[in-house]
Amino acid sequence: KRLKPIIIGLKKKKIKLSIDTRNSITMKFALDNGVKIINDVSALNHDSESINVIKNSKCFIVLMHMQGNPKTMQKNPKYNFVPRDICFFFKKKINECEKNGIKKNRIIIDPGIGFGKTSKHNVQILQNLRIFHKLRCNILIGLSRKRFISDLSKNEEPIQRIPGTIAANQYALEQGVDIIRVHDVKEAFQAKLIWQALKK
Repeated sequence: KRLKPIIIGLKKKKIKLSIDTRNSITMKFALDNGVKIINDVSALNHDSESINVIKNSKCFIVLMHMQGNPKTMQKNPKYNFVPRDICFFFKKKINECEKNGIKKNRIIIDPGIGFGKTSKHNVQILQNLRIFHKLRCNILIGLSRKRFISDLSKNEEPIQRIPGTIAANQYALEQGVDIIRVHDVKEAFQAKLIWQALKK
């Protein structure tokens, strides 16, 4: 009920729509109404039917890594070496998708900054983003206004983390990230344009 008028309204803009959901029924409804990208923070683990919905469509699927679930993810998350652990997780998940008929060129991976990670873990992921290129999938990252920015700075509130977001975005782009998810689109886009111009 909430999604339908939003999807219909945005379809008029003739842009690719993405929806964030862990539920197969919501996925199918969105895809039937023209959505092209499904973003699942559980990487298709929450709902056993989700993988079949994706299999039977032509959409892109964003698989995000999260340790635990939204209620437990920040309760003392632990890793051996977080970038390698996440890379191993994605390797298994990509193989599972391919076995179920979902081609790799439809899969986008998101290391899940802030989802079951401490600020130290988030920094380690950012410093080692290139490790994910060997998986040969497009990489998406969401850094916008995340808490690790204020932890590295002066404990700013989310709305005051835009400069830090831009810095983190550009750092990620330098390491070959394909998609950045942001709140402040105009600011992020301007920063990207200038970065690209200066690289020429």
